[in-house]
Amino acid sequence: MVFSRVGEQRRPYLCQDEIYCGSLNPDVVRYNTLMMCKRNKVEEALALPKEIGKRGCQPDVVTYNTLINGLCKFGRAEEAISLLKEMYQNGLNLDVSTFNILINRLCKADKVEEALDLHKEMAKIGCQPDVVTYTTLTDGLGNDGRT
Repeated sequence: MVFSRVGEQRRPYLCQDEIYCGSLNPDVVRYNTLMMCKRNKVEEALALPKEIGKRGCQPDVVTYNTLINGLCKFGRAEEAISLLKEMYQNGLNLDVSTFNILINRLCKADKVEEALDLHKEMAKIGCQPDVVTYTTLTDGLGNDGRT
């Protein structure tokens, strides 16, 4: 819990109304924090990047990774892959975490071939896989009956 005065409890995250109504200067970090609070409300979280843009901020890798993770969590991998493409088209540097989120979720959904395709895409854009990438792919292949 976060306390502001003796005995007064406050929410440990930013309130959407505080950001939208102007009592806080909105920036991408505040929006990303708000998005984390909306993890189980994917549709609301998906609307935030447009809101961020309207208010003069640009979504960053953390913004997209949060959305991609949320979409994957709810079985919406195709939409998550579309966001990955949007990131690339918008000139954001895709990082290994972005790919690892998708590769992990695809392997868990028994979509190992799609995960392997993403691994190839990593190489094409110069993103180095890490131990998490290889462990996830190895587990996915093993669960798929391939070694």
